[in-house]
Parts: sequence; C-alpha cells; structure tokens
Amino acid sequence: MGKMKDKDDLFESEEMKILEEARETQRHEGFISDLFLGEASFDYVRPFPEQSSEDKQKADEFIERLRKFLVEKVDPNAIDRDGEILDDVIQGLKDLGVFGLKIPREYGGHGFSQSNYRRIFQMVGSRCANIVALIAPPNSIGASVPILKFGTEEQKNKYLPQLAKGKISAFGLTENEAGSDPSRIKAMAQRVYNEKGEHIGYKLNGRKVWITGSVKDDGVPLGEYVVVVAKTKDDPKMSKKKLGLSTLFISSDLVGYTTPHRTRFGGLKAIYNGVLEFDNIFVPKENLIGPEGRGFKVADQSLAVGRLTIVSSCVGGLKQSLQIARWWCKKRVQWRQSIGRHEATGSRLVKIAYLTMVTDALAQYCAKLVDDHKDVRIPAMSAKVIATNHLWEALDNLMQIRAGRGYENYYSLKNRGEIAVGVERMWRDSRVNSIFEGENTLLSLASGREGTDDYKQKASALMEGDSKARLSAGLWMSKQLSKSFKRRLGSSHETFIYNQSKLLTYQLLRVGEKYRMTGLQKKQLVVGQLVARVYNLFLMALVLSYAEARNDKPLAKELADYFCLTVREEMTGAKWTTDWLLNGSHGRVDELAKRLMEGEAKWLEEGIISALEQEGVEI
Repeated sequence: MGKMKDKDDLFESEEMKILEEARETQRHEGFISDLFLGEASFDYVRPFPEQSSEDKQKADEFIERLRKFLVEKVDPNAIDRDGEILDDVIQGLKDLGVFGLKIPREYGGHGFSQSNYRRIFQMVGSRCANIVALIAPPNSIGASVPILKFGTEEQKNKYLPQLAKGKISAFGLTENEAGSDPSRIKAMAQRVYNEKGEHIGYKLNGRKVWITGSVKDDGVPLGEYVVVVAKTKDDPKMSKKKLGLSTLFISSDLVGYTTPHRTRFGGLKAIYNGVLEFDNIFVPKENLIGPEGRGFKVADQSLAVGRLTIVSSCVGGLKQSLQIARWWCKKRVQWRQSIGRHEATGSRLVKIAYLTMVTDALAQYCAKLVDDHKDVRIPAMSAKVIATNHLWEALDNLMQIRAGRGYENYYSLKNRGEIAVGVERMWRDSRVNSIFEGENTLLSLASGREGTDDYKQKASALMEGDSKARLSAGLWMSKQLSKSFKRRLGSSHETFIYNQSKLLTYQLLRVGEKYRMTGLQKKQLVVGQLVARVYNLFLMALVLSYAEARNDKPLAKELADYFCLTVREEMTGAKWTTDWLLNGSHGRVDELAKRLMEGEAKWLEEGIISALEQEGVEI
C-alpha cells in the first residue's frame, strides 16, 4: 500500500507543486553542489576563471562613455533628496543603449557578455543605487530575458529591437497576498474565443504591487511593457479547466491598464515602483510567453541569472565603502593616531576589505560560469544572498567608522563645510537588496533544497520505492556515511575545507535520519545552518583561488588568509578558547589595517566612480 498523504502537509501540497514544477531537473554541477555530497572539488574553482582581454575590450569604450555620462549627468545625492530621476537622464541612458545591454546585436542590443555586464553594474552600483533600480529590471527580469529564453521567433523579432532602443519593461509577479507563495496569485487571465470557437487571447483582470520599473507617478506609467504572471482558466462556456499560471506580455497603453499608486520607501527614494491594475484587458494569444500553465517556471528561470545584477552592483558599493573607510581611517586622528591604528576600528577596515575581495571573487566567478554556459543555478542564488549580506555588513561597519558623520546626510555635511560622502544614503539604499528578487532567507533555503536533492531522492526511494530502488538507495546512503568519516591530516585551509565537507555529509545524514530527509524542508533553521556551512567553505575555496591568480597584488594573499582564518574560528568555536585570546587572528589586524591605509590594496577599488574624487579628494 502506498504512503497516505497528509492533507495538511505543506510539502505534499498544490502550493509546493508549483515550486517543484518550476525547478530545472537536471543534476547540479559545481563546487557548491559537490560540497553537499561531501566532496571538495577544487577543480571547479582552480585556476580562477578570468575574463579574457578580448571580451573585456568589447565593452571598454561603452563603459567609458557611460562613466562620463554618470559623472556629468547623475547626481546620486540630488536624486535621493528629490526622489526623482530627471527625464533627460532617463533619455540619455536610452540613447546610450543601457536598456539593451545583453540583447543580442542582431536585435539591436549591445550583446555584452555576463562578465562585461558585471563590470557595468559594478560601476553603476558604485555611483547611484537609484539608477541601478531604473536600469536593472529591464535588463535582468523585464521582458527581454523571458522573451530570449522562452519567446517565439516572432516575439523576438517584434519586441527585442524596441527594448534595445529604450522601451522600458517590468515584470509583474508580486501581489498583496502572493509574495514567496505563487499559488496565492489572484490575477486571472481567462481564455477568449472568437465566433468560430478559436482561442484568440485572454481577458486579464487583477492587481500587482511593488512592481519596479512600472510607475513614474500616480496614474503615470514609466515604461511601455510589463510581463505579467497570472492564473489562467478556460472560458466557463467552453470548460471549467484551470490552466495554471501563465506569463503574458502586455502594453501599458492598453485600455484597462492603470497605475494608481507609486510606492515610496525608506531608501531608494527615486525607485519607480508601484501598483498595477488590470480591468478586462484583452491580451492576444500571441503575447503568451512560454507554454500556457508554465508561468512560474518562466519567472523563476528568468530570475536565475538576473539575480547576478544585484551581486555586481553590490561589489560596486563594497568597493566604494572600502575606499571611504580607508580614507577616513587614515585621515581621522583621535588619541594621537589615525583611528585605523586603534585595533577595534582597524578590524572594521580589514573586514570591509576582505568582504570586498570575497564578493568581487564571487561576482567574477558567477559571471564566468554564465559566459561559459556552466551550471549557475545554485551559485547565482547563493551569490545574491552572500553579496547583499556582505554589502550591508560593510556599510554597517563603515557607518561605525564614520560615526556621526556616517549618519549625517550629504547636504548637512556639505552645508557645514565638511567633505561630504553619502554613507547614510548608501546604507539606506542597500537594505532592500536582501528582499529584492528573492528574499535572502528563502533563497538560502532554496539553495539547501537544491543541494540536498540527491539525499531527498534516495530517501523517497527508501520510503516508497520497490525493492530494487530501496537497495540502490540504501547502498548510496551507506557510501555517504562511509565517506563522512574520512579525514586528512594537516592545517592548511584546503585540508580544513576537505574535512568540513565530510562533516557536512555526516550532519546531513544525521538530520535526515532524525527529521526524515523528505521532511527536512520544514526544519528551516537546521537547513539554514547547513547552508551557512556550505557558503563558508565555498567562499574560502573561491577567495584562495582568486588570491592565487593575483599573487602580484599586494595584500591579496594576506586578506584571503585572514578571511579563511576568521571563518575557521567561527565554525569551530575557537574564539571562545584561551588559545584564540593569545594567538588568534586578531594578531594580524594592526599590520593589515596599516597596509590598507597606506593604499596597498587600491587595486581592489578599481572599476568604480569614486565619491571622494567627485568631492575633490585625492585618493
């Protein structure tokens, strides 16, 4: 007799079915997925994958033109103060082709690689988060990505050239009651038939909220197009069939399309985000993107790479933070010496430096995975979590370093004669990054779901499979258990990563035994802790490889080594020991901070528009 399903079990529900059907089912490949299986596969990160000089040259001229425009036309502090981006700035960005960065050249776009796209958003992210919020959605999750991935040739030929020329598009998924749970979407697209009984389109009704890139002002659309995820059903006269979630491409000038409210937030004061309402809008059948009933799959898979936009912009913010911290730690004198020479403040500077280096490595690595057509599913969602957390942590430390001047706004500093940098603006703007495009806790849990897929499948086979399937699954579990006891001798970081990967396997087997692997998703705190271990080990391996590839760069090796030491101390609880008090990583802070203040790691700040230089400060 088969296993009876609990009708109240969320993980056997229709809600979970939507998420599971959206998953790409091919087996994961890469360093992170192998860690979940107890393998430290260093070949995935060594040698560190670098962007070729040939590819880099393809975007150099564009980046310089964009840099000049951002310096001359974009004032991030005025945009923050006024809550608006000037129309001539938006038009200038359109003229530069900024809304078609990855649209292939045959459709009129720039056709940039992910690595060049990363460089562009790193620079924009260092200058103005509101500009990132304007140009990121059309490039990362607006109409161009779903059309490129799932659209017909007719859709590509008709719409991509328009989008490349500056037609702005948004993606409408979220509703008041539908955030992470797409089953709660209420927007409804009902099939429409002609007199001959032919399906010709849909009648769309519903309401979407927090749609970035959609609303210029109350009642005024920003862009021309929106991709909407809605429930679809047949005309009741034809059948009562429910057709699942579907993705529809609609124009903002259609009768029945309104933008009643522009939303305002604590940060990103000039984000064009708001409410969309659809009242009996007719959408032609030709505007269906992807198969009917596969709308959430279109959304989820379009977001997979799109999340790397946030990662790249975070690197720009981190590099800006590092430069400001380095400058102020050296310039500000208290108790007869630069504040960076005081260990507590120096440790904050060092932390900002290694967070910047680790996140830069992560952004470059993921971009190259995309360019090389390698599996980026787990790395991309992991990178979004890590990068947004790192930027917030760095800015929080920068706020403490700048103290009152950090919390004081740009114009107040300026008006009383200070060298003004908008740390509090950067701090406010960065907070939402952990919510955008997949809330961080949910993405961490999703990483765990993907990483433990092999365990889940074997556990299901043990519980529900036939005798052959149970035998095969049992042997696999036995091999994993045997593997989990293996250890290597030595104190290197690589040995630590190897041994911890085996410990991770043991822990996964134990928690799977206790909570049942198929039900592990319910234990979110447990999964979160396991994923945090995976992230730490991955970042250690990645930053060591990144530093090896930059052995000619001052402080690269030392910062990587310090980061790995702090991770090890955290994971092993070493900070609570007498040995740490006497011999811990803190002993390296003074020298690292001194060298950072002397500018030895200025190479880590490359690729940004310096806020200090804009204020006349020589860095």
